[in-house]
Amino acid sequence: MIRPPARIFTAVLSGVRRLVGWRLLNHKEDRRPVVFMLVFVLYQFLVFALVDRPLLAFALIAIPYSLLHIALMNVMHFATHGALFRYRSLELAFSFVCSLALGFTRSCFRFDHLAHHRHYLNPEKDSNRHIETGACRRQRYALRHLLTVYPRSWRMARQASPRARFEYRVELVVLLLVIAALLATKPSVATAVFIIPMAYNIFAVYYWSHYQHADLDTTDPLTASRTYEGKVFNWITFNVGYHAAHHYRPGVHWSKLPELHASLRNRIPKELILDSVPWFSSSYPDR
Repeated sequence: MIRPPARIFTAVLSGVRRLVGWRLLNHKEDRRPVVFMLVFVLYQFLVFALVDRPLLAFALIAIPYSLLHIALMNVMHFATHGALFRYRSLELAFSFVCSLALGFTRSCFRFDHLAHHRHYLNPEKDSNRHIETGACRRQRYALRHLLTVYPRSWRMARQASPRARFEYRVELVVLLLVIAALLATKPSVATAVFIIPMAYNIFAVYYWSHYQHADLDTTDPLTASRTYEGKVFNWITFNVGYHAAHHYRPGVHWSKLPELHASLRNRIPKELILDSVPWFSSSYPDR
């Protein structure tokens, strides 16, 4: 007997939830982001496999992706600061799944993002420094990083350990091989379902993050970031809005950031705590 699609999806989701049980994870709270990522990538492959019209495939991916990509990206973001899984093999496999949805390999994002954490109080050394001025600076910042993040992270990898260089190469080659296989199978649909979302995510990550540090050159970590306190936004994005707290103690698990933010809130200037995300503006409140 053939199961209805809804029952199949429910069975797969149940299996995914059992797969990422707390015994495999360092923190039981990570079940939600891990399941979220796995289900979304499964959805991508279902669209790729079942839909033959590129425009329809693009619509089926673009609508949820435009709403959820920040949450998806922050699964990889917090995995960069601390392993989600207890076993390295599972961590690497999961990171590759993230790459299919996000366009960043694990090593690429890790090198670039951790360099930002080391140097964000020193704009001259920060790989994510904000050098654009004038009109459309936010868009130009995001485009610059879209085009340079892989060359920049590769230069960092070349200065790292042989193992790190090897992992960087392997992750990139495997991702490119999988993309090539998808393109060879259904080129237009693969472009709509995987390639365009990857490029969009890399651009959008830097576009969205621009507001977090722009115009805040300072040596105080509590005045070098903008924080967004919206509860719905932070629930969806795994508390990434508590950005000053995250930079203050980047090793703190994402589930603990609201508590850390509460302990620091009186030390953060009020104008750096926002009620809404400035999605389109390139002008932000000064500190």
